[in-house]
Amino acid sequence: MKHYIYLLAFIYLKNGVQSDISQSMELINTLNQKIYELKMKQMKEIITPHFRSKFGHFYENNYHWHFASGVSLFHLEYMLLDNDFHSLLEIDKLNFTTPIDKIIGGHDRISIAKLVEYENQAVMMLTVNKKQVRILNFVKIDYDQFVYREIQYLEHVMISDADLFRIQNKLYMIVANDKGSNFVPVSLYEWTGDNFYEIHVLYTRGIPQIHVFEEDGRAIILMLHKRKKLITVCDVYTLEDRRLTKIQELQLEGPRHIIPYQIRDEYYVLVLSGWDRHLYSWTGSQLKQISSESTLHSNDYQKLKLSHINNSTILFASKFHKLDIFIMSTQGAIHLASQEYLHRYSAILSLDHVKMNKTDYIFVVGNVGVKGEIEYFDIELIQAPETGTPTSKSQLLQTIKNACLPKLICELNATPEKNKLSETEKSLLTLLRDTSISTKAELTSKYHFAAHMGQLIAGVDGNGCHNFYPTCPFPGLQVLQMMKKVRMRMT
Repeated sequence: MKHYIYLLAFIYLKNGVQSDISQSMELINTLNQKIYELKMKQMKEIITPHFRSKFGHFYENNYHWHFASGVSLFHLEYMLLDNDFHSLLEIDKLNFTTPIDKIIGGHDRISIAKLVEYENQAVMMLTVNKKQVRILNFVKIDYDQFVYREIQYLEHVMISDADLFRIQNKLYMIVANDKGSNFVPVSLYEWTGDNFYEIHVLYTRGIPQIHVFEEDGRAIILMLHKRKKLITVCDVYTLEDRRLTKIQELQLEGPRHIIPYQIRDEYYVLVLSGWDRHLYSWTGSQLKQISSESTLHSNDYQKLKLSHINNSTILFASKFHKLDIFIMSTQGAIHLASQEYLHRYSAILSLDHVKMNKTDYIFVVGNVGVKGEIEYFDIELIQAPETGTPTSKSQLLQTIKNACLPKLICELNATPEKNKLSETEKSLLTLLRDTSISTKAELTSKYHFAAHMGQLIAGVDGNGCHNFYPTCPFPGLQVLQMMKKVRMRMT
């Protein structure tokens, strides 16, 4: 990547590029795109999913399992398999037919399981037989012991999606229904400490998907309506101080899935249509489309799971015969790898991710003929990049050299008030003017390129040097202070 950037910088410097607005914007957009493409290529080479496949099928008296979900409860890991609670403490020796306990009686079908902990208690929401919501309360009595009981039972029409979420230390539950063309409720509940109390209800012709994320002490709720011809509506609501307010109505073309995710402090929503991906960013008041692209393969996935592994946000997308793995970025979903299943399932019934003893496992439950079978993969992301602030001295030095100092030089050259610069800042600019670009000296060329880019974007609204150096977490003044403490040479 660096050689490509240096070549571009040399060409533009040699030919005396004019720094008018249109040329600056065109150059910035081109460089941003090329830098992004090269970074993604490098990321795909570095982040390598490694799988070790294990397989088992299980049944009880000719009654086959259809659901598996990883559950983290009081710092221990379990698997909820249909209506049985299984320990994951010894996953290699897991006996699928000998449960720890029955969560609910009989052979009722669980389709969604969500759990939220608070203090020494936890609340679990289960959607059962598509028409019931059952609430369980767990109380911790020892390090690895707890008691639980069912505390609430709610009837619904035909549950399509549900979620538990916390906003400002308050717990909420939202349940959506979908039944043909009938008007059915979307119910919002608040936790009272003993049970859930309905505070809002909306009637629609069906909401197949609901997604929630938190921003500045309020909930942003996305409700995807039932697909009608080419255009489908996605309503955007805010929940703040118990007030539910509709703020936007998105018109989407044939969406299969909507996927909200967070990169650092920014929120994005990826919309998967038949053969297209559309990316939206959250501005604080609405979702704004920022890109669209066509894909080589269909996005008609049966099950999706968004997980955080090694400081990266990973999307697992499951079809009949394979699992696609993506890393989520500010530019959307970047495909990393695919894993073929041992069997080509007639249907994918469940997909989940759980972490146990620092190892990540992916569970896939599918139908093979009349059997309900499971595959689970031990997955490792090799050399996943760190996205946080560098901590060690060597990391700090490399960050300053490769990102923060170039960003500072870019900012100094972009400022229109150079007469207000400090003596240290002026000395830095003078040092750059007294040297020339060298194709052999890596850092010198990098600094000259940064200076040139600062000159190009001077006076261009909406652009900043941080766009070229997003890996630097420090402001310019702090970089100057750190430079005085760290010995480094611009060669």
